[in-house]
Amino acid sequence: MNEKKLKVYFDNSVIGGYFDEEFQEPTKLLFKFLDENKIIGYFSSLTKQEADAYINNPLASEFDKLFQKLTQVNLNDEIRRLADEYMQQGVLTKKSINDCLHVAIATFYDFEIIVSWNFKHLVNIDKIPKFNLINFKLGYKQIQICTPGDIVYGIR
Repeated sequence: MNEKKLKVYFDNSVIGGYFDEEFQEPTKLLFKFLDENKIIGYFSSLTKQEADAYINNPLASEFDKLFQKLTQVNLNDEIRRLADEYMQQGVLTKKSINDCLHVAIATFYDFEIIVSWNFKHLVNIDKIPKFNLINFKLGYKQIQICTPGDIVYGIR
């Protein structure tokens, strides 16, 4: 019997976490899950744009290798409207537009999980229900937001 694979959206903090000693172990295991075809990974043009800020970084070519393991999705007007709704409803402020966009992208494309190391705005017990309430009111499915460790240590 074919087991359904999780569709996981990666924000830029996970790409950076691959090289950060504090987050490295679970992040590398998550990428191993990709290699073993246990999950399907996605990123957005926004994720890539954020990573490109490190273009002069010696790790830039290593970032590109990680992106090659993922499938890219793009932003559209519906995603932008959903992100605006998150801000209008006070989940996050306009300063955190990119975080709202990440949630909107994952919601729009119907990914089961956003994986992130962003504890302030995304992997946050106060924020997740607020994103999901708005999603519910607008007819979208709820989304899980968790760390790479949650996924790799939770999958059997």
